Amino acid sequence: MMNGDKRKYVITKLPPYLIVHIKRFSKNTQQFVEKNPTIVNFPVRNLELGNYTELSEEDKQKGVNTKFHLMSSVQHDGAPDTGSYRAFVHFKANDQWYELQDLHCNGVHPQLISVSESYIQFYDGCAKA
Repeated sequence: MMNGDKRKYVITKLPPYLIVHIKRFSKNTQQFVEKNPTIVNFPVRNLELGNYTELSEEDKQKGVNTKFHLMSSVQHDGAPDTGSYRAFVHFKANDQWYELQDLHCNGVHPQLISVSESYIQFYDGCAKA
């Protein structure tokens, strides 16, 4: 803030699903759109948000779970103004990961998902253990 005060935001309740958007596109000084290719490491399982929340005493007593599992990750390939998207999707029925692009569907190792140029991630709140 302009007068030196600090503002603090607190998460008091976690949603059943979490959507994370990673800003990959921005305009440079000449107003051209550029893509940021930085690899962002993220967990495929057990994204722990407990350290970033201040749950109510009631939720703490209930044992509300603060972990999330990745359901899907979307990646953009190519230049900012062109290119294509691919999705990595977890199929719960057989606990396998698949890469989807246009009409193609291939199995993929989960380790490759966490080091991709992810653009949007969809997380599912874990059921209480």
